[in-house]
Amino acid sequence: MSSTDASPICHTERTDDPIVMRWVCVSPQVGGNGGRVAPPGPLAAAALWVEAGALYVRAIDADWAVVDQAVRAALAAHAGWLCTDDAVGPPSLATLQRVVGAATQSLTGLHGGVIEVVGLVGNTVQVRMGGACHGCRFTDETLRRLAQPALDRVYPGLVLTVLQ
Repeated sequence: MSSTDASPICHTERTDDPIVMRWVCVSPQVGGNGGRVAPPGPLAAAALWVEAGALYVRAIDADWAVVDQAVRAALAAHAGWLCTDDAVGPPSLATLQRVVGAATQSLTGLHGGVIEVVGLVGNTVQVRMGGACHGCRFTDETLRRLAQPALDRVYPGLVLTVLQ
């Protein structure tokens, strides 16, 4: 892939440590666990590591806008030091959970709920609503407006369904 390909699907989060930021990546996936050595540029002086599908960057006195731009450029280019090759075949439940979670967590977490991906049968992604989401009258809207469009961008043809 080249840097002219589709933009990465990720969001940036602050951590408890003010000099560490986290990029939660849906597509492309960041690879493995452990430390990374970035090429020369804005990330060269930073400590980088991947943990549970997220990229962490520790940088003292960093211009986070510049760091964010460098991370997103590396993701868009599928930089070998950062990304894994997209797997052939159906996505894993963990990957589907990252897609759904990235799209809905800011809303569901705010209200004390959770959407859990529990299965993939054919082209149907099965989810279970937990916490405040279980029985909520806005469940269908949350899935239709947030989760399904995110899923369509990454895995067209997959459809969400709620298990009772």
